Parts: sequence; structure tokens; C-alpha cells
Amino acid sequence: MNKYLLFFGLVLLASCSKKDTPATPTDDTPAQYGTPYTGIPATSDIVMYEVNERA
Repeated sequence: MNKYLLFFGLVLLASCSKKDTPATPTDDTPAQYGTPYTGIPATSDIVMYEVNERA
């Protein structure tokens, strides 16, 4: 019985070994064009209204 347990334990350890190297991730981000947020006004130029929906 102990021989079988030892054999299956060794088989389990041998089968769990890592053989492959992980794939390197590729950079799939698109190229940046223009300046981001060019159409956003300055904070001092913004007029913001708050609506109270409970009233």
C-alpha cells in the first residue's frame, strides 16, 4: 500500500511541473493623436447648475 502511495505521489509531483514559459503580453494600445481634452473649458469658465429632484 505504501509503495503505491509513494508511486502516485511521485507521479503527481512530476506531472505538476511547469514546462512552458508564459507568453509576453503585447502592447495593443492605439497611437495617441492630438492633445487629449482640448475641447474642455477651464474650470473658472464653467457654469454648473444643480437640480433638486425631490422638490
